[in-house]
Amino acid sequence: MDAMLNEAKGFWEVGLKHLVKELPDFDLVIDELRHGFRESSVVNSTKRSNS
Repeated sequence: MDAMLNEAKGFWEVGLKHLVKELPDFDLVIDELRHGFRESSVVNSTKRSNS
């Protein structure tokens, strides 16, 4: 997984930098996505257990 993220980070910095005026920090975006997926997993598991 880390190798895939490192590859994506390289593309993020090289491939997208010229396309986006203000490119957000890759690591911050990944952290936010991970946090969002964790919250989503908790909500979904709570919904399933209440059904």
